[in-house]
Parts: sequence; C-alpha cells; structure tokens
Amino acid sequence: MQWQDQPGLQIKTPRGEWLDVPEKGEGLSVHLGEALETQSSRNFVATPHRVLGWDRVRHSIVFFLEPNLFSSTNAFSKQSSEETPADNETYAASMINTLRKTKRA
Repeated sequence: MQWQDQPGLQIKTPRGEWLDVPEKGEGLSVHLGEALETQSSRNFVATPHRVLGWDRVRHSIVFFLEPNLFSSTNAFSKQSSEETPADNETYAASMINTLRKTKRA
C-alpha cells in the first residue's frame, strides 16, 4: 500500500508501457507483490514499478505486508506450522533469488 504527495511512482503494464500512478491527497494505491504471486500460483501477478522524479522533494508512505522469512513459498501450502520447509523453498530464498535475477544482489 502506498501514499504519495507528488507524482513519481510508475507501474509497468503487461505491454511494457510505464504509467504514472496519480497522487491522491486522500487516497492509497495498492500493489501486489511477489509473495502473493508465488503463493497464488501466479493468479495474482506482482506489480513491476519504479520511482522517478529525484529532482524535486517528494514524500511517500509505504506499507509492506510480507510473510515470515522462513515460511514456505509453496502455493498456499497445507503444511502444518510445525513442519519446516527446505531452505530453498523459503520466502527468504525466494527474495534472494529475485535479487540475483534482477542483478540487485
């Protein structure tokens, strides 16, 4: 979830176009992340995004809701909470793999 007082946040459409997310004084924009994409077997797709406008003062408030780092990345897993997923099937491993794929790590 995100609030901004100036333009700058953009989302990428499936056709590859970048669109501005309008600033709404009393509104919020909600963006789906990679955790929900993985857990829903890609029924919900993460929102590719970027922020532009470093030449002006811009304020934003962002709230991230993410799973426990050691939770399973299996789609809506039916594992009991007492079972531990393999190290390569955790949310932390998924995030590290994403960072490597996008050359951010």
